[in-house]
Amino acid sequence: MENKPKIGIMGLGTFGKCLYRWLSEEYHVEAFTRSLRGATCQTMEELVSKVDIIFLCVPIGKFEEILKQIIPLLRPGQMIVDVCSVKVKPVEWMVKNLPDNIKILATHPMFGPQSAAESLEGLNFMYSRIRCEENDIVWLLDFLNKYKLNIAEMTPEEHDRIAARTQALSFFVGHLLKRGGLPKTSIDTTQYRMLANFSDQICEDTEELFEDLLKYNPYAKDVISEFVENANQLFNERF
Repeated sequence: MENKPKIGIMGLGTFGKCLYRWLSEEYHVEAFTRSLRGATCQTMEELVSKVDIIFLCVPIGKFEEILKQIIPLLRPGQMIVDVCSVKVKPVEWMVKNLPDNIKILATHPMFGPQSAAESLEGLNFMYSRIRCEENDIVWLLDFLNKYKLNIAEMTPEEHDRIAARTQALSFFVGHLLKRGGLPKTSIDTTQYRMLANFSDQICEDTEELFEDLLKYNPYAKDVISEFVENANQLFNERF
């Protein structure tokens, strides 16, 4: 890949570190985090000044606040990329706050440190070009194809409708199972252990992410309400 862009990562939580690891294989990557642990830049200003593209790897609930902090530091032609697990609200915030001369790309890498520990092959990556052209993201598509990810382009609304079931509902069920308790016994079935492992894996993510998935996905409440209604109906049919 020629004329590689310089990439910045704002936030080095579990996903920010994961993204830094893989992008560093192909690109010059700078990083900033408030704790400075693992950072290559000492300030937000330094990071923005050194890069062409900025990934905001921050919690959904803090996204708009941090976005507003970097706006005065941006220069025309730079690109902001979000990696939030919901898309409608972050896109709304970016379009509302960012100057017209700043490019916008919405993404959802459907993986994390565990699933991407050894390889990215076969993992899913969603993106939506909000304020950029196809040639603005050739670098990203080249990367995704080289590492053999599955690529899906869709609108923020399409993403959130799907993710309300595939992610928000999954988190809700995982936390529900955890709340009830799934202790190991001497007569566990394979299916029971699968449920317990599913719940354990879901609950390894932060409580903040769980809350944000439900709060900021506009379709999550209806999907989960339908699930609860069906659960109650099934309970009443059987008992």
